[in-house]
Amino acid sequence: PTIGNIMASRWAYEALTVAQFKDNEYEKRFFEFDKKMSFANWKKDQWESNLDTKLTNFYRISQSKSPLHSEIDKSKRDGQIIVNEIRKEVKNFNSSNLFSSDKLEELLSTIENNDMQKKDYLQLHNYLTSIRDYYMNQYNEASNKKDKILISEIAPSKSLINKLKDFKKNKEISPKEYRSYKSLMSYLKKYRFQEYKNKYNNHSLEDFVTNSNSLSFITENETGLIQKSDPIYLDPIGKKYFGSHFYSPSKYFLDYKFDTFNANIIVIWLMTLLLTITLYFDVLRKILENFTEIFSIFKSKTN
Repeated sequence: PTIGNIMASRWAYEALTVAQFKDNEYEKRFFEFDKKMSFANWKKDQWESNLDTKLTNFYRISQSKSPLHSEIDKSKRDGQIIVNEIRKEVKNFNSSNLFSSDKLEELLSTIENNDMQKKDYLQLHNYLTSIRDYYMNQYNEASNKKDKILISEIAPSKSLINKLKDFKKNKEISPKEYRSYKSLMSYLKKYRFQEYKNKYNNHSLEDFVTNSNSLSFITENETGLIQKSDPIYLDPIGKKYFGSHFYSPSKYFLDYKFDTFNANIIVIWLMTLLLTITLYFDVLRKILENFTEIFSIFKSKTN
């Protein structure tokens, strides 16, 4: 809201909250993977299924001989959302190469002109499926990279395992002792890593910035779908500097991407500079005097 954007405390709170979550010693190692997984998960589970449902309903109503007025209104709204969302997807992510841009626009025009045929419906359905498959691959890729780091943290090192194997081979330790030592090393590394995670991971803060207490993952307005889950992992692509959602990890200005902490500090300094200039030139007093004078003139005229 506009009233929030003029409050310095709003910018300071967001800057500190976002920085404490994503830049702490634990999370900063996994943040990019978690962000990619979160976005891909929302796209394939919420966005794609929602659009596919709207597409099916749109086609069903377009083929109906006597649809209700409420169904027609909903169909128009759903059709516009489908068109807007697919165009945004092509512009910002280009997640599917199933059709050329001209072919895709031809398919979208069947929605805008309300003359969709079955073959058009099936092609758009396949297009959405290809996007879902793309994000499934994106999720798996990020998950595998994160798992490699986690395994390296909790599994005993190869050099240590090889050393234990040599001891067992030379009969310096028994097979039973080998298994015991190996299990002990695994336990100690897991325990150490968990302690490391607990030291930096703030569960209450995580609940706030991921909106995990809400059961709403997606909502919509007249023009498109809106992600409600994991705001800390969602880059405000296509949003203006002051239009970014709360807890966004970054902000865009003139197509340049800025970290939220740095961006918010700049805003606070600009507010400070503006207030300093205002006080130095006594702007507030002059405004109040002029306002009082104008109010007096207006009051005298009304009387």
